[in-house]
Amino acid sequence: MKASSFLRLAAAPGVLAIAAFAAPAFAQTPNNPSPTADCPDADADGVCDTDTTPTNADGSSQTSGSIIVTGSRIARPTIDSPVPVTSVTTEDILSQGDLSLGDALNDLPALRSTFSQSNSTRFIGTAGLNVLDLRGLGTSRTLVLVNGRRHVTVSPGDYTVDVNTIPSELIDRIDVVTGGNSAIYGSDAVAGVVNFVLKRDFDGLRLTGQGGVSSRNDRGSYFGALTWGKNFADGRGNIAVAGEYSKSDALKSTQRDYLSGAFSGRNQFNLDTDTTLDVRGTNGIIDNQFFNNIRNNNISDGGLLSAVCNSTLLTNQSRCIAGATAAAAFPTRYIFRPDGSLVQNVTIRDLRLVGSNNAVGGEGSTLSNYGDLIPDIERMSVNLLAHFDVSDAFRPFVEAKFVRLNVFSESSPSFFQGSVPGFFGGGSDFRCDNPFLTPGAYATLQSIGRCGTAPYGAANAGVITFIGRNNVDLGVRNEDNRRDTYRIVGGFEGDFNDDWKYEVA
Repeated sequence: MKASSFLRLAAAPGVLAIAAFAAPAFAQTPNNPSPTADCPDADADGVCDTDTTPTNADGSSQTSGSIIVTGSRIARPTIDSPVPVTSVTTEDILSQGDLSLGDALNDLPALRSTFSQSNSTRFIGTAGLNVLDLRGLGTSRTLVLVNGRRHVTVSPGDYTVDVNTIPSELIDRIDVVTGGNSAIYGSDAVAGVVNFVLKRDFDGLRLTGQGGVSSRNDRGSYFGALTWGKNFADGRGNIAVAGEYSKSDALKSTQRDYLSGAFSGRNQFNLDTDTTLDVRGTNGIIDNQFFNNIRNNNISDGGLLSAVCNSTLLTNQSRCIAGATAAAAFPTRYIFRPDGSLVQNVTIRDLRLVGSNNAVGGEGSTLSNYGDLIPDIERMSVNLLAHFDVSDAFRPFVEAKFVRLNVFSESSPSFFQGSVPGFFGGGSDFRCDNPFLTPGAYATLQSIGRCGTAPYGAANAGVITFIGRNNVDLGVRNEDNRRDTYRIVGGFEGDFNDDWKYEVA
């Protein structure tokens, strides 16, 4: 009994498997009867074909009028290019309302904001420029093209391109390529190429304008453009003219204290630890840290000077800073206040021990007398585009422009700064006979090792004095730039023999 029970249990799964496998051989669906003479069976699968063609109310069949086109034949460089291409339109770039084409492009991940409107004043003569920098490899390694051709520079003695001289109203798209171009264009394309493709068939009249201010009711910006274009000769020819005007007011550093630290001190990364302990930074201590209230410890608006410090005075904190050593005898700094008094520049942390001229806290200078975060910029431009297709093999064209850029930027005051041993011929390194020197300031100078014997003295002859002063009473330095850019390109291009293309410009 036990044996027969075992056999029945073992055989049951095999029977079920055979039945499950054989079921489709004789099963038929009610909607698909066996084929007959009146039932078509084109695929010879033993099942009547089902007609899925939709019918009209009168029983006639419907045919679809829609045509589906895939994107495989759309002429876009992002599809057939052997290297990655980022292609954007001006609508995508300028939809945020930015008047600066360069600032808008700098939002792309591939570009670094080396020269934007907000930091164009980093060097003398560069105020107002927008120069592109792909991958942060340098502006001299980023090539800017217009319709595949090089563009004239706006900076004398250079070949960099201010992209704000390119008419935004006539741009069709912008192609950004970040590799593989130096073999074609040379070393100025090591980082990549940014190509501005202009519209060829603008037809109609377009008037554009915008204006606005910041949320703090400053930094007003205004833009206006008039563009006209006309197709002629059955679309074989086109001419387009665009005039643009834009104006952006200056933004002072004192208007954005949280950005510039004009009053509260700068917010920035600064060297904090002694990197000579481990140049690879593997000691677990972060060498660069973020600080608030950073101020200069080598210059001030009223004047800054150093005390006399040497290896025998290391514990005298009126002469030497805390932490000074015989090898690094850093003197204490003193500052003249507006009332003429001379006081020690008491800081939260003196960063000179790690080779920095900054300090956290104190009364050193910030950017309170530094002029602009963004300069005052006015731009006017006129652009002409024209072409006529005589045939596929001969298409003459012309591109012409004039751009005037007026930029006014205020910078920092002039200053005096330096270390002076034996400043005057009397043997002392610091002169103390100034009639504006108050008795209290004079006494302080004597207490820190200066002014040994009036007026010159020789008590500390040859000891280096560090002094620094912003000449705020002489005003601030500024730049008033006018840049006129002319560009005229003429030539012809064509296609022939199905696989030949040429261009002469």
